[in-house]
Amino acid sequence: MLPINKPENYVPERYEIYRRYFKAGGKLFKPEANRHNGKTDIGSWHDLSANLYGENWEYPEGNYQKQDSIVKFHRDFTLGLLWFLQNDESVDSLNRANWEGWGLPKDEFTDNGNWPRRLYIRSGRRMVSDYVITEHNVDIKVKDTVSDPVGIAWWPPDVHHARRIVKNGKAYNEGFTHVENDGTWKPFKISFQATVPKKEECINLLTPTSLSSSYIGYGSTRIVPTFMIVGQSVGAAAAIAASENIDVQDIPYPELEKVLLSQNQ
Repeated sequence: MLPINKPENYVPERYEIYRRYFKAGGKLFKPEANRHNGKTDIGSWHDLSANLYGENWEYPEGNYQKQDSIVKFHRDFTLGLLWFLQNDESVDSLNRANWEGWGLPKDEFTDNGNWPRRLYIRSGRRMVSDYVITEHNVDIKVKDTVSDPVGIAWWPPDVHHARRIVKNGKAYNEGFTHVENDGTWKPFKISFQATVPKKEECINLLTPTSLSSSYIGYGSTRIVPTFMIVGQSVGAAAAIAASENIDVQDIPYPELEKVLLSQNQ
């Protein structure tokens, strides 16, 4: 373990909401050894976490300089938060004890200061195609009518808070949606049309990750197993388009379906 050092550009004011939270008796989440070799995945779905609500919206359309600055801001904020929780005098003894002794993994990302090389971009760009996946697809009350499936999504509409607002003198996190097994959602078929753009826009592109979907609909498709399944399917579709020299929108679905079934898709 490498200890957390005070960042060179540490800004104490960034963590004022944590001070007020502690002063009001708030109970902060704490890390637990829930990964191999005593490591932790602290997540960031809690009321106060390493999420930076409202600080990332310029990333998808930003130039390289803008994107790099957003990545750096997230790194500085997170390292500063860890140092704050371990050292700031406003943090009570219990919360400070929960965070003391935690640091960066010495054996990971050794070429990047033991820090991940990539910022986790859960939702950046999404297509708008002839078929758009929405929260209705996952709603158990809505019949699944997809006739050209290339995979199955089985995850609830899952998005983190989008922004933090102040209402009547109090701070609120806004935008979180995630439901457990409450009987309101179902697995659903992913339409091949959601993997290809409109024909007038592009004829040689397929994507398993930037699917045509609403923001909430994307929350049900954005997990790695789904990406892998759809990735294999669009790979098969790309092979058909290349071998037959046709636009991706003109791929006969029965032909694609036959290939997918032969691959146990």
